[in-house]
Amino acid sequence: IIEKMPFDIVTIGDHELTNADSLNVLREPGGLMDEWGDRLITSNVRVVADDAEESTLVPLGHNYKLLHGNQGTVLVLGFLYNMGNDEAVVTVEKVEDVLQQPWFTSLFVEKSSIEFDVLLVMAHMDVQDELITLLHTTLRQYVGPNMTIQFITGHTHIRAYHQLDEYSSSFEAGRYLDTIGYVSFHPQIANSSEHVFINANQLSLAQSLGTSEEANDENKDDYPATKDGMELSQYIQRTMDHSGANEIVGCSDLRYRSDGYLNETDSLLRLNLERVLPTSYLQRINKKGRDMKKGNNHHSSHGGKKNEEGHNIFVQYLEWSSVRYDLFPGVVTMNDIYGAVPQDDTIVKIGHSLRGDIILKIVQQMNSTTTNGVGVAAERISDPSSSMLLPPYGIHNESMYTLHTLSQNAATMQDVMIKLDVPAISASSIIKTQPMRSLWIDFVRREWPYDGNGCQCLQDENGCQRNNN
Repeated sequence: IIEKMPFDIVTIGDHELTNADSLNVLREPGGLMDEWGDRLITSNVRVVADDAEESTLVPLGHNYKLLHGNQGTVLVLGFLYNMGNDEAVVTVEKVEDVLQQPWFTSLFVEKSSIEFDVLLVMAHMDVQDELITLLHTTLRQYVGPNMTIQFITGHTHIRAYHQLDEYSSSFEAGRYLDTIGYVSFHPQIANSSEHVFINANQLSLAQSLGTSEEANDENKDDYPATKDGMELSQYIQRTMDHSGANEIVGCSDLRYRSDGYLNETDSLLRLNLERVLPTSYLQRINKKGRDMKKGNNHHSSHGGKKNEEGHNIFVQYLEWSSVRYDLFPGVVTMNDIYGAVPQDDTIVKIGHSLRGDIILKIVQQMNSTTTNGVGVAAERISDPSSSMLLPPYGIHNESMYTLHTLSQNAATMQDVMIKLDVPAISASSIIKTQPMRSLWIDFVRREWPYDGNGCQCLQDENGCQRNNN
């Protein structure tokens, strides 16, 4: 599907570079990167050259590209933020180092064969990242005060615009293909930059194109269409049918927002913490532990110490959530769940027999070092109302808990625990227990069952929720 998009320029993000197998699929002959060819610009991302010694590094894509248009030529560069090489399966060179390399400086010497009218920098970093400032300052020194330098940024998943000077701006257009960002400027006129964010749906596109002033969801047949667009839509539909993406899982009563706060009833994160994790994971572990304890007590004949399993608690960093996209009301399909949970992160155990007051100290330390820590504790089995969110509620200081988190949070949380002198399970001993996506599928099927009638049950007083009677 992505191959069919007529992109002129593409750059790389960090997620593609953390798993060697995934990157190899992208780089295989005839794969996505082959399809992009010289349109993939990676000015500071390097890989070992094919059939070369390990010390020979080449760009993953290309260092730069010239785009020739009707009104001039654009020099395009593409940078990734200074991602640590311990995180990546490639070599990410520091931006400040690349700016000193001969291939880069040679673009701007007086006798260079490279001629251009505008600079475009594709930058996978925040719209106001300090590296944007560095790139802007360096490029401005080379091209003078009046050449347009346009930054197109990403990584932070926001809609944002920042004016750098009279002829330069930084622009970030959303996340997950939910936004079409449009930016324009006159290269000879100061402060001429304009931008707009367009919701990536048929209605917004029809209205933005001005081809259907009365466009609304009731007259979709009147939307403008192209042959390529229709063929792509049909291809997507066939792919979804073949992959099982259209399989119905259940019925949602609300639109649960990925940007909702924990104190809002339509928050996707709140739903995940307050309902999905307790129902499909924590309370089941509690029940399993208590069943094992009963079994041990039943078979014990020497009156020894009882097996104290304790309660279970899940804690994560707020910004590192596994839920990323809105879940819409009505019929919930596999595709909807894959959209809401695009990265199938795994829950891991990182601490055993930790007192409640120790858990709270860990959360407080998380809050002081980076983004806020949030979590949920399950106290009683088969009772979602007994689950307690952290914040706003507390947990019992004297109770003993087993601590769980997302695998992507584990290393950072272990560092926090070590700093507090709290015993943590070693990295080599961490047990991955449950993928998040399977928990969501289980939750929707059991708690929001499909009625076989297009979710007409949502019109009932009790909705489509499971009958516990």
